[in-house]
Parts: sequence; structure tokens; C-alpha cells
Amino acid sequence: PLDQGTYRKYRPGSIIPWPGSTSTSTQLDVARSFLPGKPGKSGILCAINIHTYTDVGPYSRYPEEEELLLPPGCEFVVTKLVAVPTHPEGLALLPPLSP
Repeated sequence: PLDQGTYRKYRPGSIIPWPGSTSTSTQLDVARSFLPGKPGKSGILCAINIHTYTDVGPYSRYPEEEELLLPPGCEFVVTKLVAVPTHPEGLALLPPLSP
């Protein structure tokens, strides 16, 4: 399960900075495969609405991952945090922002 500090960080209205380049995927199963698989660890999966990205899928060794690269300095506003305690990865889903 997610700890209280994580819940506070991702509360609705929070701005989450991603200072470096960030790799994302349009495929949910691909994104889930990068979540921690260690006992006692939880992952956070963000569903995001983005307009500025580079589609690196055509150049990737794994084009089926449908990878999108976000530029450094992206910021996102949390609209909702949904805990899914019964999910095997302790997954929390953050839905996308409306355009």
C-alpha cells in the first residue's frame, strides 16, 4: 500500500514536477511492467494528458511499447488519486487531465 507521504504528495490540486526527460507508454500493460515488483513496494501509475512529446516508437528497439518521450521540466496537476489496494502491484491510478 502507499504510505501517507505519498498520498499527501499526490493529493488533488498538487503540482507534480518531472524535472528530467520522462519515458511514457500509451500501453497500460507496458507501463505496469515498469512498476516495482518488490515486497512492500508500491507503484504509482499516472494517466496523463500531454500535448508536447516525441514519439520514439518508430526508432525504438521495442516499437510495440508505443513509447512517448516527455521533455524536461514537465509539470502535472493531480486531479484525482485512486488507490487500488487489491491490485497485486499496490497500484494507484491517476486519471488524465481534461484538455
